[in-house]
Amino acid sequence: MPEPLGRIVTRRLLMRTLIIIMILAISGGAVLAYLGGEADALAIQQRPPGTILAHQPFEVVLDLENTTNDDLEIVSVGIENALLNSGIRVNRMTPSYRTYDEGSRWTELVFSRRGRPLLAPGESTSLTIQMVASKPGQYQGDITIWYENQLRSDAFALNLSVSPHPMPWLGR
Repeated sequence: MPEPLGRIVTRRLLMRTLIIIMILAISGGAVLAYLGGEADALAIQQRPPGTILAHQPFEVVLDLENTTNDDLEIVSVGIENALLNSGIRVNRMTPSYRTYDEGSRWTELVFSRRGRPLLAPGESTSLTIQMVASKPGQYQGDITIWYENQLRSDAFALNLSVSPHPMPWLGR
């Protein structure tokens, strides 16, 4: 006796569904492997700014090294808004940038297309961020370096201890 038509359709639908699920699982795994393949592709070392006085400029120098086998283009530096809202202000950064605040957790210092640092494998460069603290105290926040057209990033915590200026009338 032949199989009922409903059972044949159900079996075909089930097989097609299983094939689609397998294709999605394989392609999803490939995407995750690509995005998570190279942890810390960018080695970041922060040079501490030494004594920081309120109302006086100080520099945070970031030494960046490409630890991959491919060229790495640095797109922007993200500074956590919690750090900026607590009394830290960015005066300037080299190379030059434009500020972009999308109202999220970050304010981005975006490099122009022609001014983006491009690091060959094993190559290093430095970024210098000049900041000013509006008052003495402890400041904490994350700084993120975005690369690969902002698909990937590496971050570190910035901890600053700002002392009162010994002669406040000179510090302003």
